[in-house]
Amino acid sequence: MKIDRYYIGGGNIAGICGVSPYRTPLDEYHVITGTAPDLDVATERFFKRRKALEPYIAALLEENGLTVAAQNQRYTDPEFPFLRAEIDAETTDSQNAEFKSVHPLAAKDWGLEAHDDSVPDYVTIQAQWGLGVLGSLLTSSGITRGLDAVQRCRVVAAIGFDDSRVYPVERADDVIQWARAEAIKFWEQHVIPKVPPPPRTVADILNYITPDPDKVIEATDIDGFDKDVADYLELRDAAKDAESRLDAAKARIQLVMVDATTLTLHGKKVLTWKPNRDSIVTDHKALATRLAALVDPEVAAAEQNAVTTTKPGARVFRVAKK
Repeated sequence: MKIDRYYIGGGNIAGICGVSPYRTPLDEYHVITGTAPDLDVATERFFKRRKALEPYIAALLEENGLTVAAQNQRYTDPEFPFLRAEIDAETTDSQNAEFKSVHPLAAKDWGLEAHDDSVPDYVTIQAQWGLGVLGSLLTSSGITRGLDAVQRCRVVAAIGFDDSRVYPVERADDVIQWARAEAIKFWEQHVIPKVPPPPRTVADILNYITPDPDKVIEATDIDGFDKDVADYLELRDAAKDAESRLDAAKARIQLVMVDATTLTLHGKKVLTWKPNRDSIVTDHKALATRLAALVDPEVAAAEQNAVTTTKPGARVFRVAKK
């Protein structure tokens, strides 16, 4: 499944502003323009499951004294139609609500107390974005009833199914104006002219940049870059030496342990050398050969071609041979 938005929404703004731990401006560019890789099966499954949790979101809000009036409403900024927001939920007293499913291992990023500082930055800016777009729409439409209430977003964090927290995020006009300016600049400098922003991470390079087999750069042509290269080569040699010494120390210990599975030091357990559980392994290559012998060779060849694809080679970073 491919996502082609061609607008900037709340799901893009954290990446565009550089506060998302998951996506970079270059990621967002490709999502917005429809040039990002297709979503994998696991990601599609995540979105479907999140959709199925909408009644659960409403129940969490009601537990906190709020009643859901609408869910998944989409709004367009009246001045800049490419700025949009989809609000996960809206309450009867005109507050927004954003839902986040949080892995238990990421719970440390969320505070135990319900206040603004307990919400990660990438979630806060998304909440502010929704308040900004909806507030602009109401103001331009001359709607005053409920406008004062669009000053707060309730962020619902579901940490597994055993822990749920609701945080109030108060409207911050300085954050909204900053995010809005960054989004407009991103649209004008990158989306309209179709000029991708520069990569910010190695993952950006691997995902979106095609290597040029004929391109060579000289380290000394870039100020200070030759030191980075020298540091890397020195650290690499030190790591190889450390790994060699580690392997030797490990072997010496194993030769003493022999059939012992646990080693103590001053009475405290420090090392174990135990077999893993037995595992059942299928030799798929042998299985394929046996199955192929049971069917017509042309049918077997056709089936093989149907499941055969070309996988691009990995881009390997290594020290060049002298």
